[in-house]
Amino acid sequence: MGWFGTAILAALIGMAGWRFHPSGPLSLRSRVRSDGLTSDPSARVVGSRAQSLRDMLAAAGVAAIAALVVKLAGNASGAFSDGQFLEWLATVLAAITAVAVLGRLCAGRRLDRRGL
Repeated sequence: MGWFGTAILAALIGMAGWRFHPSGPLSLRSRVRSDGLTSDPSARVVGSRAQSLRDMLAAAGVAAIAALVVKLAGNASGAFSDGQFLEWLATVLAAITAVAVLGRLCAGRRLDRRGL
């Protein structure tokens, strides 16, 4: 797959993972009323598009770094070589795990501080 392919695949996984994470922007739209208030106190406040894009790019970067670290560790330890199925599996799982952890850690970051 190569290093560039690994980074691109992981970045795409990171963007999709951030977009469809349970605390991400798609799940929030169903919980926001027309007046902008949320009925769920654990819901994130809708941020700007620039903030959402910045968060998605950060998730893509974290996923790419995690996948590249796993690829480097696997190649250095001899666990797998380029193009093997185990390499694909390990890098995809590393990217998914990194985005899930990042999403969970950042889920409460943009809570409305007014108590809504």
